[in-house]
Amino acid sequence: MVAHDNAVHGVLSCEEAATLAALCHALAHPVRLQIVSLIQAAAEGECSQTELLPYFPISQPALRKHLVVLVDAGILVCDRRGNWAWYRLQLPALYQLVQRLPGNGSYTSI
Repeated sequence: MVAHDNAVHGVLSCEEAATLAALCHALAHPVRLQIVSLIQAAAEGECSQTELLPYFPISQPALRKHLVVLVDAGILVCDRRGNWAWYRLQLPALYQLVQRLPGNGSYTSI
């Protein structure tokens, strides 16, 4: 039986679970996973919405909605430069997700 003490090592608190669930929810769409992948692969480490749009069979407003979900979740950061919005990964949020996943660090190899 799991203790109800939030201080149990490796057990997520309610707040941590809610934070990680929000990150997972934001990534739980193929378009959003592709956006993260494209930005991560970009030579400059950032992409504009205009650069991302050709990769998707969706409208500009639909792409914008996906970008907003990722920004609101803290996965992307948006920098406005003139009329352009540039997006880059907010790596601490992704590192937090990976580090807090159940079983992280318990596997030596696959």
